[in-house]
Amino acid sequence: MMNLNAIDINSHTFRSGLRGYNSEEVDAFLELVAEEVNRLQLESKQLKEKNETLTEGLQEVKKRENALGLLLQEANSAREAVLQGAQKDAERIIEEAKVKATRMLMAAERKVQLLENDLHSLEHTKTTTLAHFQSFLESQLTILNNVSIGVEKEIDKRNKPQKEEQKEESNA
Repeated sequence: MMNLNAIDINSHTFRSGLRGYNSEEVDAFLELVAEEVNRLQLESKQLKEKNETLTEGLQEVKKRENALGLLLQEANSAREAVLQGAQKDAERIIEEAKVKATRMLMAAERKVQLLENDLHSLEHTKTTTLAHFQSFLESQLTILNNVSIGVEKEIDKRNKPQKEEQKEESNA
């Protein structure tokens, strides 16, 4: 398939025949087609840019999600280390170790809870963003399909008088 742009359409020339097309009508139609191609190309560029922006945002969300996953692992590892250390200290100094371990465990659990809340929030944001993006793309596709159908109908409408003239000429 050939990539057309407005310049290609406007600069295209047609050979004239014995009963050729009206050159003014052809030029006017080519101008309309060139404008529509320009508009569609601009719209396509804008959609691609928006897609890139959303993709970058999604990648950033994924990076944050991975970072939070690592932090959660580190928090769990830290919690385990604290528990082991607290148990060793408890063996040596039971009362002091119990107080210290309880405080550290509560802090670690709060941190884990905060990280889990953050992770849940990020997952929700990711799901919502993807749904919005999909909805946006579907609406843009519908618009493009409707524009395409409109252009095809307009072409058929403009070609109909010519077909009727040809039919009358062949009947005569």
